[in-house]
Amino acid sequence: MGNPSRRIAPTGSRGHTYSPQRLRLVLALLTVLTLPVVIGSSILIYYYLRYSVMVDRRLHGERWMVPARIYARPVVLRTGLPLAGDELVKILNGLRYEQKNDVPDAPGEFVVGARTVVFTPRPAADAPGEAVAVSFEKKAIRDMRGLSSKQMYSQVTLEPELITYLFDDSREKKRIIKYEELPDHLVKAVLAIEDRRFFSHPGLDPIRIVAAAVRNARAESYIQGGSTITQQLVKNFFLTPERTMRRKLQEALLAFVLERRADKKDILELYLNEVYLGQVGSFSIHGLGEAARMYFHKDVGNVTLAEAALLAGMIQSPNPFNPYRHPQRAMERRNQVLKAMVESGFVDAATADKAMAEPVKIEAPSIDTAEAPYFIDLV
Repeated sequence: MGNPSRRIAPTGSRGHTYSPQRLRLVLALLTVLTLPVVIGSSILIYYYLRYSVMVDRRLHGERWMVPARIYARPVVLRTGLPLAGDELVKILNGLRYEQKNDVPDAPGEFVVGARTVVFTPRPAADAPGEAVAVSFEKKAIRDMRGLSSKQMYSQVTLEPELITYLFDDSREKKRIIKYEELPDHLVKAVLAIEDRRFFSHPGLDPIRIVAAAVRNARAESYIQGGSTITQQLVKNFFLTPERTMRRKLQEALLAFVLERRADKKDILELYLNEVYLGQVGSFSIHGLGEAARMYFHKDVGNVTLAEAALLAGMIQSPNPFNPYRHPQRAMERRNQVLKAMVESGFVDAATADKAMAEPVKIEAPSIDTAEAPYFIDLV
């Protein structure tokens, strides 16, 4: 008898073994398929780390260092001083006072009346500790009276006005502003015309690229670009102005890296401080803070909706939309921004229509008179 424990393989069955040739073929195919992925991933990781170092250096380097400031002498208001109400408003805007619609109750605020300007001075050694109402008569200060104490002041000294920041010898004019200092309607104006999905995309916006291409094709002209605000910042802040495919790839990767190394609000703040907004005389205007001061003689926090739309519209092409040289073109661009704000749901149609009905009101450039360019060059 046979051994009952012995197992006999079923007839016709064969083991799953591969020949050496087949194994080599499988390994070769796997290598062909995975090697590009490994190489590509290695290259991406290398450039990601390299650009991360580059971004960190720029973000924490010289541009974030506090620049030197040049101040004017303190402004002293006196009874009888030849000074009109609108001139005092201009001074307060230069000192970055915030304009209100009611009685100012905090230092650094002011309100404009029919024949008076009421402001609350910032704390200083000899500054009144209350709101002061300045009355005017025949383009001169008639009297100055404390709102709470009813005390008459013969003299009120304001803090010195910032003339400019000193960065280098490139003759840039810039006023550094914080994100929190920007009025909401100005931020929304920029986002509506430049990058509506800024707070949701990862640095690149494929939807915007396609939409811009279709819109430009229908208009048969360049109306809207496909670059996000992050890409624009990368282009102007980190890279050279050359136009090559390699540079476009660098721009895309740097935008992706920047979005992971900085907060969205920090990116927008840096962008709005760096963006070029025209040329006045021999100076180039950079940033919304300086542009508001130059074109409207206002602190950026006091610009109206119409003024905010005009500034936002200049970002795409500052010189063609410069209100000094092309007021009609600037107004048309401003209205385009307001319509974009309606489409984005940032303002209602009635508010936008009211702003569009306003004429373009700009102030004469003061850069060559009030801001002492020869002294600044000497410094």
